[in-house]
Amino acid sequence: MANKCKFRKKNGSRCGANAQPANGLCVFHDPARASEGRRARQAGGINRSRLAVVLPTDTPDHPLGNTTDVSELLADSINQLRRGQLDPRVANAMGYLASVLLKALDQRLEERLAHLEAVISGKGENESEMTKLMRTFASLVESLSRYRGKGEQKMIIEHVHVHRGGQAIVGPVTQNNSGNRGGGDEKE
Repeated sequence: MANKCKFRKKNGSRCGANAQPANGLCVFHDPARASEGRRARQAGGINRSRLAVVLPTDTPDHPLGNTTDVSELLADSINQLRRGQLDPRVANAMGYLASVLLKALDQRLEERLAHLEAVISGKGENESEMTKLMRTFASLVESLSRYRGKGEQKMIIEHVHVHRGGQAIVGPVTQNNSGNRGGGDEKE
Protein backbone atom coordinates (compact mmCIF):
# COMPACT_ATOMS: atom_id res chain seq x y z
CA MET A 1 0.00 0.00 0.00
CA ALA A 2 1.37 3.43 -0.99
CA ASN A 3 2.19 6.01 1.63
CA LYS A 4 -0.08 9.02 1.81
CA CYS A 5 1.05 12.63 1.60
CA LYS A 6 2.20 14.13 4.96
CA PHE A 7 0.81 17.59 4.14
CA ARG A 8 -1.80 18.97 6.56
CA LYS A 9 -4.70 20.99 5.20
CA LYS A 10 -6.08 24.15 6.85
CA ASN A 11 -8.67 22.10 8.72
CA GLY A 12 -5.90 19.81 10.09
CA SER A 13 -6.73 16.74 8.02
CA ARG A 14 -4.09 15.00 5.92
CA CYS A 15 -3.97 15.05 2.11
CA GLY A 16 -5.24 11.74 0.73
CA ALA A 17 -2.99 11.67 -2.37
CA ASN A 18 -0.20 9.14 -2.82
CA ALA A 19 3.18 10.41 -1.62
CA GLN A 20 6.42 10.42 -3.60
CA PRO A 21 8.98 8.03 -2.11
CA ALA A 22 11.72 10.70 -1.97
CA ASN A 23 10.11 13.24 0.38
CA GLY A 24 6.73 11.84 1.58
CA LEU A 25 4.73 14.58 -0.17
CA CYS A 26 2.45 14.32 -3.21
CA VAL A 27 3.27 16.16 -6.45
CA PHE A 28 0.81 18.93 -5.56
CA HIS A 29 2.41 19.71 -2.14
CA ASP A 30 6.09 19.20 -3.08
CA PRO A 31 7.69 22.69 -3.16
CA ALA A 32 10.18 21.55 -5.84
CA ARG A 33 7.31 20.58 -8.16
CA ALA A 34 4.92 23.39 -7.25
CA SER A 35 5.28 25.13 -10.63
CA GLU A 36 4.44 21.84 -12.45
CA GLY A 37 1.38 21.38 -10.26
CA ARG A 38 0.17 24.93 -10.95
CA ARG A 39 0.62 24.38 -14.70
CA ALA A 40 -1.28 21.06 -14.53
CA ARG A 41 -4.15 22.59 -12.55
CA GLN A 42 -4.33 25.51 -14.95
CA ALA A 43 -4.36 23.21 -18.00
CA GLY A 44 -7.05 21.07 -16.38
CA GLY A 45 -9.15 24.11 -15.69
CA ILE A 46 -8.69 25.39 -19.24
CA ASN A 47 -9.66 22.03 -20.68
CA ARG A 48 -12.71 21.79 -18.44
CA SER A 49 -13.93 25.25 -19.35
CA ARG A 50 -13.44 24.62 -23.08
CA LEU A 51 -16.76 24.24 -24.89
CA ALA A 52 -17.44 20.86 -26.41
CA VAL A 53 -17.31 20.73 -30.19
CA VAL A 54 -20.77 19.67 -31.32
CA LEU A 55 -22.60 19.56 -34.60
CA PRO A 56 -24.53 22.62 -35.78
CA THR A 57 -28.16 22.73 -34.61
CA ASP A 58 -29.45 22.57 -38.21
CA THR A 59 -27.77 19.19 -38.80
CA PRO A 60 -30.49 16.73 -39.91
CA ASP A 61 -31.24 13.73 -37.71
CA HIS A 62 -29.65 10.47 -38.72
CA PRO A 63 -32.10 7.55 -39.12
CA LEU A 64 -31.59 4.94 -36.39
CA GLY A 65 -34.16 2.26 -37.24
CA ASN A 66 -31.79 -0.69 -37.69
CA THR A 67 -28.24 -1.83 -37.03
CA THR A 68 -27.03 -0.59 -40.41
CA ASP A 69 -28.22 2.94 -39.60
CA VAL A 70 -26.46 2.85 -36.22
CA SER A 71 -23.25 1.56 -37.84
CA GLU A 72 -23.34 4.39 -40.38
CA LEU A 73 -23.84 6.96 -37.60
CA LEU A 74 -20.89 5.54 -35.65
CA ALA A 75 -18.70 5.57 -38.77
CA ASP A 76 -19.62 9.22 -39.46
CA SER A 77 -18.97 10.16 -35.81
CA ILE A 78 -15.58 8.44 -35.79
CA ASN A 79 -14.56 10.37 -38.90
CA GLN A 80 -15.79 13.67 -37.42
CA LEU A 81 -13.86 12.93 -34.23
CA ARG A 82 -10.70 12.22 -36.23
CA ARG A 83 -11.08 15.52 -38.13
CA GLY A 84 -11.60 17.44 -34.87
CA GLN A 85 -15.20 18.31 -35.75
CA LEU A 86 -16.61 16.41 -32.76
CA ASP A 87 -15.53 16.59 -29.13
CA PRO A 88 -14.27 13.27 -27.69
CA ARG A 89 -16.74 13.62 -24.79
CA VAL A 90 -19.65 13.92 -27.22
CA ALA A 91 -18.31 10.99 -29.26
CA ASN A 92 -18.02 8.94 -26.06
CA ALA A 93 -21.63 9.72 -25.15
CA MET A 94 -22.74 8.82 -28.68
CA GLY A 95 -20.88 5.51 -28.47
CA TYR A 96 -22.60 4.68 -25.19
CA LEU A 97 -26.03 5.63 -26.50
CA ALA A 98 -25.42 3.65 -29.69
CA SER A 99 -24.63 0.54 -27.63
CA VAL A 100 -27.88 0.99 -25.69
CA LEU A 101 -29.79 1.46 -28.95
CA LEU A 102 -28.21 -1.65 -30.48
CA LYS A 103 -29.32 -3.69 -27.46
CA ALA A 104 -32.87 -2.34 -27.87
CA LEU A 105 -32.85 -3.17 -31.58
CA ASP A 106 -31.56 -6.65 -30.75
CA GLN A 107 -34.41 -7.10 -28.25
CA ARG A 108 -36.94 -5.99 -30.86
CA LEU A 109 -35.42 -8.44 -33.34
CA GLU A 110 -35.71 -11.24 -30.77
CA GLU A 111 -39.37 -10.38 -30.23
CA ARG A 112 -40.05 -10.44 -33.98
CA LEU A 113 -38.31 -13.81 -34.33
CA ALA A 114 -40.35 -15.24 -31.45
CA HIS A 115 -43.53 -14.00 -33.14
CA LEU A 116 -42.52 -15.56 -36.46
CA GLU A 117 -41.69 -18.85 -34.76
CA ALA A 118 -45.10 -18.83 -33.09
CA VAL A 119 -46.79 -18.18 -36.43
CA ILE A 120 -44.80 -20.93 -38.12
CA SER A 121 -45.52 -23.45 -35.38
CA GLY A 122 -49.19 -22.43 -35.51
CA LYS A 123 -49.11 -22.92 -39.27
CA GLY A 124 -48.00 -26.52 -38.74
CA GLU A 125 -51.03 -27.12 -36.53
CA ASN A 126 -53.29 -25.48 -39.09
CA GLU A 127 -51.74 -27.55 -41.86
CA SER A 128 -52.60 -30.72 -39.97
CA GLU A 129 -56.21 -29.59 -39.55
CA MET A 130 -56.34 -28.52 -43.20
CA THR A 131 -55.06 -31.93 -44.32
CA LYS A 132 -57.77 -33.66 -42.27
CA LEU A 133 -60.43 -31.41 -43.79
CA MET A 134 -59.14 -32.05 -47.32
CA ARG A 135 -59.23 -35.82 -46.78
CA THR A 136 -62.77 -35.59 -45.42
CA PHE A 137 -63.83 -33.46 -48.38
CA ALA A 138 -62.28 -35.90 -50.87
CA SER A 139 -64.02 -38.81 -49.15
CA LEU A 140 -67.38 -37.02 -49.30
CA VAL A 141 -66.95 -36.16 -52.98
CA GLU A 142 -66.12 -39.80 -53.72
CA SER A 143 -69.19 -41.04 -51.82
CA LEU A 144 -71.42 -38.52 -53.56
CA SER A 145 -70.20 -39.55 -57.01
CA ARG A 146 -70.72 -43.21 -56.08
CA TYR A 147 -74.30 -42.53 -55.05
CA ARG A 148 -75.00 -40.46 -58.11
CA GLY A 149 -73.86 -43.29 -60.37
CA LYS A 150 -71.28 -41.21 -62.14
CA GLY A 151 -73.85 -38.91 -63.72
CA GLU A 152 -76.09 -41.66 -65.14
CA GLN A 153 -79.62 -42.19 -63.96
CA LYS A 154 -81.52 -45.42 -64.41
CA MET A 155 -85.16 -45.80 -63.61
CA ILE A 156 -86.94 -49.17 -63.64
CA ILE A 157 -90.73 -49.16 -63.67
CA GLU A 158 -92.26 -52.53 -63.02
CA HIS A 159 -95.97 -51.85 -62.97
CA VAL A 160 -97.98 -49.16 -64.77
CA HIS A 161 -101.75 -48.55 -64.81
CA VAL A 162 -103.05 -46.94 -67.96
CA HIS A 163 -106.66 -45.79 -67.72
CA ARG A 164 -109.06 -45.01 -70.53
CA GLY A 165 -107.90 -41.98 -72.43
CA GLY A 166 -104.37 -42.22 -71.06
CA GLN A 167 -101.23 -42.97 -73.02
CA ALA A 168 -98.13 -44.94 -72.12
CA ILE A 169 -94.88 -45.85 -73.82
CA VAL A 170 -93.76 -49.42 -73.54
CA GLY A 171 -90.06 -50.18 -74.00
CA PRO A 172 -86.77 -48.41 -73.43
CA VAL A 173 -86.90 -44.62 -73.75
CA THR A 174 -83.95 -42.69 -75.18
CA GLN A 175 -83.50 -39.06 -76.03
CA ASN A 176 -81.75 -37.95 -79.20
CA ASN A 177 -80.15 -34.54 -79.81
CA SER A 178 -83.33 -32.97 -81.16
CA GLY A 179 -85.14 -33.69 -77.94
CA ASN A 180 -87.61 -36.15 -79.50
CA ARG A 181 -88.15 -39.35 -77.65
CA GLY A 182 -88.11 -42.53 -79.47
CA GLY A 183 -88.47 -46.24 -79.02
CA GLY A 184 -91.22 -48.41 -77.67
CA ASP A 185 -94.78 -48.90 -78.83
CA GLU A 186 -97.51 -46.53 -77.91
CA LYS A 187 -100.78 -47.92 -76.68
CA GLU A 188 -104.00 -46.29 -75.86
